[in-house]
Amino acid sequence: MRERRLTVARRAAVAVWALIVVYRTVTTGFAFNRELLLLYICTGLLAASIGQGRRMLYVVRDWLPFALVLVAYDLSRGAATLIGRPTMWHWQIDADRWMFFGTVPTVWLQERLKLPYPPWWEIVISTVYMSFFILPYVVAAVLWGLFAAPRAAATTTCSVTSITGMAFGAVDPTGTFVDPAALVSGIG
Repeated sequence: MRERRLTVARRAAVAVWALIVVYRTVTTGFAFNRELLLLYICTGLLAASIGQGRRMLYVVRDWLPFALVLVAYDLSRGAATLIGRPTMWHWQIDADRWMFFGTVPTVWLQERLKLPYPPWWEIVISTVYMSFFILPYVVAAVLWGLFAAPRAAATTTCSVTSITGMAFGAVDPTGTFVDPAALVSGIG
């Protein structure tokens, strides 16, 4: 009887969670910031863990370090300045100009493809591009939920990737978080 109640509670919690996520997505758009994504993922995993023994504790154990690494990653964006490495804006543009015989391909493409209203294919391409901000976390959550033994491996992999990115961003700050075409138009 207790197991049945926990199963009903788990299903109800997952349904409420899904309704909230869908409602917020419809009313405010997709969640692209890490904090909200992690909140959605962790609350969904917690809801799906009701009545699953110690699984709720595993959500905290496995996802809290990952969340802390991502917060550190966001805070580290200014680390290059602190260690005396200014952001290098020009070498990528110079390389593009060299490879494309004086033309910067991102600017060339935007000049020819930018229309007053977005065509259907631009929406598809933008959706694929924006999936970069959501998919890694969703994949980590799915892997965590599917494979009981290596649960921490999914979040550890994403954490190691983020730490590697932090290290490279501090040592070689190339301004990769800036739209190249917008940057080029101001430089060139």
